Amino acid sequence: MRCIDFAAKHNFQYILFDAGWYGKEFNSISDPTTYIKGLDMPAIIKYGKSRHIGVILYVNYVGLRKYLDRIIPLYKEWGVAGMKFGFVDGMTQEGISWLASAVRKATDAGFIIDVHDNYKPTGLSRKYPAWLTQEGVRGDENGPDAFHTTTLPFTRFLAGPADFTFCYPNATNSFSKNLKVSMAHQLALTVIYFSPLQSMFWYGKPEDYTNEKEIEFFKYVPTVWDESHYLAGEIGKYISVARRKGNVWFVGNAAGLEDWDGAIKLDFLKANIIYEAAIYEDDGKGGIGKRIIQVKKGEDLPINIRAKCGQAIIMRPLK
Repeated sequence: MRCIDFAAKHNFQYILFDAGWYGKEFNSISDPTTYIKGLDMPAIIKYGKSRHIGVILYVNYVGLRKYLDRIIPLYKEWGVAGMKFGFVDGMTQEGISWLASAVRKATDAGFIIDVHDNYKPTGLSRKYPAWLTQEGVRGDENGPDAFHTTTLPFTRFLAGPADFTFCYPNATNSFSKNLKVSMAHQLALTVIYFSPLQSMFWYGKPEDYTNEKEIEFFKYVPTVWDESHYLAGEIGKYISVARRKGNVWFVGNAAGLEDWDGAIKLDFLKANIIYEAAIYEDDGKGGIGKRIIQVKKGEDLPINIRAKCGQAIIMRPLK
C-alpha cells in the first residue's frame, strides 16, 4: 500500500511484486495462483486501481511452465496490469518458442510484459507491442561500473529496450554493493537508455526516499519518446542523448571511468524559442544539485563531468 501511495505521489504508473510474493520462486510446489500469508493481492490491486496505479506480478519460469494457462484468467479476474517473466530459457530454440507462445497468450489477455534474465530482444516486440521490455543487460543488480554503463548504448541497446533495474540510493541505503556510479549518472541513464517500462527503485523501500530533491527528476522523465538524438559519445568513455516528449526535451550526459570535458551542440532545439533548462547534477557531497539556465538552438552547452558522474537535463520552452 505504501508503494502504491509513493508511486501515485511521484507520477509513476505501476508497482511490481517481484520474487517471493507466492513463495520460493524456484520451488516446484510454490503456487502462483495464491499468495503468501499477510498479502491480500486482490485487495492491493483494487487499492492500486483507486489511485490509478497498476500492479505487475513476477512469476518464475518454474511457475510459468506449470501454471500459465491458469494464472492468465485468474490475474485478469484480480485486475493485474502486467506480468514479469523470470529466469526464462532465452538460449535455446525450445525456450524461445515457448516464450513467444506464452507472451502471445498473456498479451492477448491484455497484460503488459517484462521478460527477465538471459533473454535479449529478438524482434518479437514488433509482433507483440505490449511486450514492453526485457533484461539481458546486467543492470544494477550486477554492480556495473561506468565503463559498462557507457558501453551499453553502443552494444546491447542496439538490439532493443532493456530493463536496467536501477538501485537508486536513499537516506537509509547507498546500495554500495550495486552502485559504482553517482546519483546524477543514474538519472542520466534514464534518458540515455530506452525502455518503455523501467524499474526505478530496485530493492528500495518507499519510506526511505525522504529527500524529494534527489528524486524529483523521476516525476518528469517519460519512458516513451517522440524524437531522439545521440549527440556525442565514445564507447566506454562518455555518452550524451537528447529525447523529446511533446515540446519538452530531456538530455542525459554520463561520463565513464575518466572525466569528460567538452560540449554538446543544441541544434535539436526549435528555432526562435528560449528554453529553460533545469540541470540535475552531482553536488560533490553524494547528493543532487539543481541549477536553472536559459538555452537556445545552435548554442554549445559546456560539459564538465567528473568520472562516473552525470547530468540529467529538462529543457522546457519559455512562453
